[in-house]
Amino acid sequence: MTNDFCQLQITCPTREEALTLAKKLVKKHLAACSQVTGPITSLCYWEGEFKEGEEWLVLAKTRLCIFDEVTELILSLHSYKVPQIIALPLVASSPDYLHWLEEQIQ
Repeated sequence: MTNDFCQLQITCPTREEALTLAKKLVKKHLAACSQVTGPITSLCYWEGEFKEGEEWLVLAKTRLCIFDEVTELILSLHSYKVPQIIALPLVASSPDYLHWLEEQIQ
């Protein structure tokens, strides 16, 4: 049963954008819950230049089978040209939490 669930990691440039995205995912039942944490410091190369900046991290519990639909929603709301949308598989959880996840997500 756990193989279908995952946790998404999505970075956003502002707390407001992260909260908007997190709320939309839950209200549309595309995620059972979302947490917003930050600020975090991100370091990367973008378009050949080294970048260091503040971001906010959204952690959303969803199902792998709807990843494409979830990604489509994220892309429609996100301000980045190439946002981070990473799915990490849920490998273990309590049965009660798994049942709750299943009830919350479409």
